[in-house]
Amino acid sequence: AKVAGCREIVVCTPCGKDGSVNPGLLHAAKVAGATEVYRVGGAHAIAAMAHGTKTIEPVQKIFGPGNAYVVAAKRLLVGHVSIDLLPGPSEVLVLADEIANPAFAAADILAQAEHGSGHERCWLVSSSARVLKAVGREIEKQLPERSRADYIRKVLKHNGWLIQVKSRAEGIALANRLAPEHCEVMIKDPRSAAKEIVTAGALFLGNTSPTVTGDYVAGPSHTLPTGGAGASFPGLTVDMFQRRTSVVEYTPAALRKSIEAIEQFAGVEGLDAHGRSASIRLD
Repeated sequence: AKVAGCREIVVCTPCGKDGSVNPGLLHAAKVAGATEVYRVGGAHAIAAMAHGTKTIEPVQKIFGPGNAYVVAAKRLLVGHVSIDLLPGPSEVLVLADEIANPAFAAADILAQAEHGSGHERCWLVSSSARVLKAVGREIEKQLPERSRADYIRKVLKHNGWLIQVKSRAEGIALANRLAPEHCEVMIKDPRSAAKEIVTAGALFLGNTSPTVTGDYVAGPSHTLPTGGAGASFPGLTVDMFQRRTSVVEYTPAALRKSIEAIEQFAGVEGLDAHGRSASIRLD
């Protein structure tokens, strides 16, 4: 928003029980150019920004990720305000073959599951039963070491899948069908596979490109489509914070040159007033 030149940048965030906001978050908001920060989160924050309250003025665009309720609220407001996309609970799909490091794949799955809403989704897709079993063992090994193990278990119980496919091509096809937020490509020649995966929010190639690099330091947008929306929406980009207005100015000579085409279109549509609104200027 700052790079796009927005004059007013509003941030809404939940606060702690004592009313405080994480100082790291406040600093990040300041660096990003926020002009206002409100201690409110969830679907009610979306409603407040869209419709306005006594303390929060209505905005024109509402961007950013949230839980399932935030996504539902944003979906209801499409058309009332500008909505970036529908980034909801986090997702990761790891596409792996024999070159994948099982410990790395397991660690990345645990990382996405630790958000803890229970709605996160984690897939491991491989044509190798050995890889699937090895990653499963690594998950069991690493899970007790994680501080948010209880949250992770809940996610993996309901939305964690180890999927065996027949071939690399079938794995890529499944990735495109699921359109995951994050897609890690731990297979031979990952760059070639990346050209075939066309619906993921972001691709992470090879064994040393964990999803967390995109979360914190890599540079591409961290606000990405989830729930299959990647088939229709890209990640958040600077141009989404801008709006465009067309400006049309014809000279008499230019209008005269175009009048035949205008009248032809008007005739086809049966809208003679349309045609006359141009020809009257040439009488």
